[in-house]
Amino acid sequence: MVPYVTSPDVLDEWFSSMKDPRFLWILGIVAIFVCYTNMLLFLRRYRLFGTYISMYIEVTKTVIQVMLVFVFIVFGFALVFHLLFAEQIGFHTVHHSILRVLAMMIGELDLGATFIDSIGQRSDKNQNPKNPFPEVAFLFIFLCLILLTVALMNLLVGLAVGDTETMKKFATIKRLALQIEYHIQIDESCPFISRAAYQMVYVEKPNKLSRFHRVMEWLQARFAEASPEPFTEDTKTTELANLQEETMKNKKRIKSMMAMLEAQNRLLTRLALTIDPGFELPEDEETRRTDDTDATDATDARNQASLKESEEHADDTSVEFTGE
Repeated sequence: MVPYVTSPDVLDEWFSSMKDPRFLWILGIVAIFVCYTNMLLFLRRYRLFGTYISMYIEVTKTVIQVMLVFVFIVFGFALVFHLLFAEQIGFHTVHHSILRVLAMMIGELDLGATFIDSIGQRSDKNQNPKNPFPEVAFLFIFLCLILLTVALMNLLVGLAVGDTETMKKFATIKRLALQIEYHIQIDESCPFISRAAYQMVYVEKPNKLSRFHRVMEWLQARFAEASPEPFTEDTKTTELANLQEETMKNKKRIKSMMAMLEAQNRLLTRLALTIDPGFELPEDEETRRTDDTDATDATDARNQASLKESEEHADDTSVEFTGE
């Protein structure tokens, strides 16, 4: 957009120091990286990506803080390996040595080519040994494995992902705050959008169903009703058989209860006679017990007669159905 609003002379004056192609390439590379990083940060406002991007940023901050604390041990190993393997390409400068130690920290040791095969070899330039002190080199390689590759990397992983739930909760809160800020910015820059979408009064009737809900409830009630089964003679026979079975079960229960009551009565009578040998059962109680026994026998006789009649009626009904 700048070339369209400014003159060529002004552009030449502004970008006179940027005519070096090397500088322009570096500037373009950095600009591309910053552009996509800004795009990633912009997506934090959205629900689908915001939580995970915020968690990623928190993990990155934790890793940077830990590395700032342990940068001294990394720099110490870099200097040691630079002095021990100065004739090798990966350690011939301090900068390369630092990068190589960082790569070794994540597990890329290249143990064979760098530390073992170089024993006894000499540089092609000045014929200096590539590994002049193998014993010391193995000692520091072992220390690097323990202190950096194992201890420090496990510490970083534990600090980064150890409290995931807390990070996720704070990331969600951060995402909501960014959404609010984004909406405020839109409202301030484009107020006509908020005026068009603003509603002064909003009426909600939770107990009043809409027409669609009423129609759906009517359809559910209409199709949920089960159609009654036709009443046939087979149904009558089945019901009669069920009634007879239930009657017999009730009769057995009553008999068992009467037998239990009689046993309890006899037990109580014996207990009373044991306590007081002169105890006599009142005549009213004896008469009542005799009457109850007679009534029970009469009831049993009537029940048996009714059951026989119902069975005969059921047999006659089944015979009639068979004949038809």
